Amino acid sequence: MEKQYSEWDGYGMENYLGNELFSEHQIIITEIGKRFDDSTASHGTRKKRDIRAAVEDNQVPNVAIQRTFYTVHLKGTITLECDVTGNPPAFSINWYREVGDTSMDLTSDSETKYNGSTPDNPSLTIFNAEQSDRGVYRCTAENEYGIAESPRIYLKLVVVDLDVDPILRASGAFRLLMSSFGSEGNFENETEQAIKALSADYSNFVIYCNFEGRQCNESVFVPFFDKYYGMCYRFPPEPMITKRAGPLFALQLIINVNQSDYVPFIASEAGIRLSIHEHGSHPYLENNGISVATGFRTDISLIQFESFLSNIGGSLGLWIGMSAISIGELLELCFFLLRSMKRHKKVTETQTDVIINDTVETTIIDL
Repeated sequence: MEKQYSEWDGYGMENYLGNELFSEHQIIITEIGKRFDDSTASHGTRKKRDIRAAVEDNQVPNVAIQRTFYTVHLKGTITLECDVTGNPPAFSINWYREVGDTSMDLTSDSETKYNGSTPDNPSLTIFNAEQSDRGVYRCTAENEYGIAESPRIYLKLVVVDLDVDPILRASGAFRLLMSSFGSEGNFENETEQAIKALSADYSNFVIYCNFEGRQCNESVFVPFFDKYYGMCYRFPPEPMITKRAGPLFALQLIINVNQSDYVPFIASEAGIRLSIHEHGSHPYLENNGISVATGFRTDISLIQFESFLSNIGGSLGLWIGMSAISIGELLELCFFLLRSMKRHKKVTETQTDVIINDTVETTIIDL
């Protein structure tokens, strides 16, 4: 991670995302270096970015920036530096903030929010920073020969800075960044593509795959983005019915977790996070996942069972307002009613026979 982002060129969402995570990682490494004297953290220093070329006459302005990444606290003030040179000099300076696929023109008319963006002071000062102020900024300068713009400048907003252990704070910030990128919808597609570019390729991740005694390949795995763990894979892509059980016909995987890339204190352990769920449902890896350790063989067995009575008392019972107990009481009531009706019918038939016999005997006496 350090090697990849210590020389950040400031372009692309991959670099922005990587620099965000790298900055939190650097905080952790720095704190560890302070606590352990025998371990000296090595940091790549970012020098002032100087893209200023020799000033030539009759050319568009030359726009230079000193930094590509800024951090500001909530309700704080920050100045985004921009240097403009040229001959003839620029007569118009504008700042833009990228919002989705469009750019918002920021004006310095409101002294309570912005200041600067003038030929005499091309830098932009932001007052009372809010959540909407974080993102990507560009500085443009215009003279009679055309318009020139600066590289992208990224502004990060720190919402809360609690007085807690720096390692714990940075670890929490790292996880929060993973879950918050693209949450506002402005860069959702871009950040997912960036995380995919930063993640391990399937061929380096899954070393061996076997299902039902046959080897499987990348086509049976569907990549998806998890806001806590980044790039993950789902198996299988479509529902599959198997009638053969046992370890010989189960899904067997040999996975490379790149142990050398493990960042201490960012994750609690190096390993695999696994979730077994119904097809079509969302896998909540953070809450319902199973941690699989490295260096060991892990067997997970599944048992499927169905209970009809539980369905009657459960989903069906809730649906029609009955439970297993009420159904039992209803059956018992029907049994008592049928028995009572049968007894009543038997008594009625007996009384009818008695009346008929009495009539016959009376007739005989009259004779």
